[in-house]
Amino acid sequence: MTSAARRLRRIRWGVSESPLIKPYDLSFAQLTSYEAVWVIAEDDERRIGLGEAVPLPGYNWETLETIRVAVGKLLAAAEGETQAQLAGRCRAAWRDHPFAASAVMTALDMPLFLDHAEKRVAFPISAPVAGEWPIEKLRHALTEDRARGFEFIKVKVGRELRRDVAAARYLLTDPEAARFGFVFDANQGYSLEDALAFSRALRRSESDRLQWFEQPLDRRDWQGLAKLCRSGVPIVLDESIYDSADVRRAAELGAFGVKLKLVKNLGLVETLSLARQARERGLTVVFGNGVATDAGNLGEYLTLAAADGMFAVPSECSGFAKLRRPLLAPVLEIDGRGRVICTATAEELATRLAAFAAGVA
Repeated sequence: MTSAARRLRRIRWGVSESPLIKPYDLSFAQLTSYEAVWVIAEDDERRIGLGEAVPLPGYNWETLETIRVAVGKLLAAAEGETQAQLAGRCRAAWRDHPFAASAVMTALDMPLFLDHAEKRVAFPISAPVAGEWPIEKLRHALTEDRARGFEFIKVKVGRELRRDVAAARYLLTDPEAARFGFVFDANQGYSLEDALAFSRALRRSESDRLQWFEQPLDRRDWQGLAKLCRSGVPIVLDESIYDSADVRRAAELGAFGVKLKLVKNLGLVETLSLARQARERGLTVVFGNGVATDAGNLGEYLTLAAADGMFAVPSECSGFAKLRRPLLAPVLEIDGRGRVICTATAEELATRLAAFAAGVA
């Protein structure tokens, strides 16, 4: 029997709130906890998968309430159906509810990927800082991140151009920061004028520490993004990228790359397919979600392990490290070289997923 033909024995879903160790700054918000809508799917062979959606108002149009409603509708009659039937509903709903549909599809896909945990892939991730921080605070953060073995830093920008430019100048030119590669992420926070000004500042640095400049403008401003892609700075699109049409458009604009996430790209199988399409178009493919619990990042880790090197470093598969406590028993950790690794075997993952499912029965 194919996976698609297997019937769904049990479906559960719910909402959890996970406090963070410390606030996490984005261009449009400061987060102190993650509210996750999680989905558990168990088939008639008792294989269990787990997916989640953490809504992020400002990223797209979905909210906690719209995700709850959409997931509830998708799963209302799912027990006893085949996986193919539920997957068909997810694909039909995905255009309007990508986070909700992707959470369900991740739960369906995950059992197919548990064996990839055995590969023990260690994938470099980035440590977060904010461009608006004073230089002394940035210097202190880099010292700590160096001690923890990180090689890449994610700089959140988009709130105040003057401070962002000062931070970029320090990070890209000062000898103290020489060991790191830097990603600058505006989370759609800039106007076109400010994004072009920041691009000029990056270009003037002439630094090989610059990895890329991520999503400077609103996800719908393709005309402005086209201008930025001609600025001489490597531009990666995140919030703008949902499907193959978006990938094609990014390539046509001359983007350096695209960023994929399980939370929006309809599960592990579809995400890997989209990554292959992007690579075929000459795009760098970035992956991972810093606004996720260990449940979401587990699915992303398994995707990384299955990808055979398709994804560029660094990843941002790091939301779990910001939590005071995990939803699952610990299965992911950051090693002494700033890399995410899975500490469980495939059999242990199956056991822990079963324990989570039993706890929410």
